[in-house]
Amino acid sequence: MIAALSATLLVLIVTPAALANGGVAPLWNDVWNAQTPGVVTNVHVAKSPTGDIFVACSILRPTTGHYDLIVVRYLPDGTRAWVKPWSRGTAYDDMVEGITADSDGRLIVCGHSGSGKSGPPDWFVLKFGRVGNLLWSRTVGGAVGLDDRALDVAVNSRARIFVAGYITTKADDTDWRLMKLTPAGDTAWSRAYRGVEGLDDTPAAIAIDADRDIYVTGLEGTGADVRSDAVTVKWDRLGVRRWVATYSDGGEESGVDLAVRRSGVAVAVRTVDEAGATAHGVTAMYTRAGAVVWTAPFVDRDTESDECRCAGLDALGRGVFGGYEMSPALDAGARLTQRDAGGTSEWYVSHFGGGGLTDDRFNDLYVAVDGTVWATGAVDGHAVTWSFDAAGVARWYGWNGVYDTVLVDSGDALAVTTSAVYVAGRSGDSLAVMKYVR
Repeated sequence: MIAALSATLLVLIVTPAALANGGVAPLWNDVWNAQTPGVVTNVHVAKSPTGDIFVACSILRPTTGHYDLIVVRYLPDGTRAWVKPWSRGTAYDDMVEGITADSDGRLIVCGHSGSGKSGPPDWFVLKFGRVGNLLWSRTVGGAVGLDDRALDVAVNSRARIFVAGYITTKADDTDWRLMKLTPAGDTAWSRAYRGVEGLDDTPAAIAIDADRDIYVTGLEGTGADVRSDAVTVKWDRLGVRRWVATYSDGGEESGVDLAVRRSGVAVAVRTVDEAGATAHGVTAMYTRAGAVVWTAPFVDRDTESDECRCAGLDALGRGVFGGYEMSPALDAGARLTQRDAGGTSEWYVSHFGGGGLTDDRFNDLYVAVDGTVWATGAVDGHAVTWSFDAAGVARWYGWNGVYDTVLVDSGDALAVTTSAVYVAGRSGDSLAVMKYVR
């Protein structure tokens, strides 16, 4: 059941023509592909306390027909300090799902490797040194050798690493697995979460708060796996599970992203109706003690469909959520929605590009303590990044490349530092990285 208050809504973003004639240029823009070009996917970016930026992606190698992992370290001036490949073997697909950097400026990457010939995926965790050397790698496989995947990673202020994923059981169902690793890669503890009905349960995103408590959102299977509930779970720093919060609307619900501050826990939820015909986004806010503050639709009006893909939160408990909404003409428009601490909708941004493409969307966002918002995604096939103040007024926007529909680009992930915004995404089949002034 969704409940929230309504309020005055703002603002439609500028038209594509206006974007083409305005906006800010990135301070630098780097496009990379392999010497034998491949197809880049699963792009992630993370900032380092040293001021460097790490980017990771998977790339389809045309020579093998499989994906390898690529990690890149950028200096603040855009210089590629190094580019390092990693592969479990030429017969494997190595898919990156999450990256982060610890307090010493070392990179941690998680994902999964598998192939039809070599068996179902196992999850991996990798740690790279500042010069690109592989410090250690850890591979986790379930007891029965079925489908096991690491799906997100976070690191706390003491360089302890937390990885969320799933393990397939002997009953061929999946259970959540949360692992804590030491800086040396040893397992400090491992915790499982199994839904009430013991069906397929899958996490999606992880976050750590200022007290070093861990939050994970995802789904648990219900109704003989015909339906699912969105689930958010909190563990304390010792691995004790503190609470479980579920959201159900009678269909297929799943938590897809979350953000945590002392002001609360904001969760982006995807829901598909019981008939499996229509997808919609839901926004939710919890206290850090697990109480439901409010739940509300991502888009307040009727749409053909919409999806909430990312979440952010400021110090006052205002949640910002990004994704897309689908028009009656089946054209997807990029959408941001902000709700205050009580669930009242304060403003929204909706932008439908005019280039005839149907994939305009926000893919990632960050909200500062004061409510300033940065979001990246795609409009008319180009990587576009925006910044808004806490009232929803645009501060600036920028895009990658020439504004046309010849080469499809996308901003997939961003990292915000005290002075800059780094965006990582794709330009055609290549990796694209941009830096903007904050």
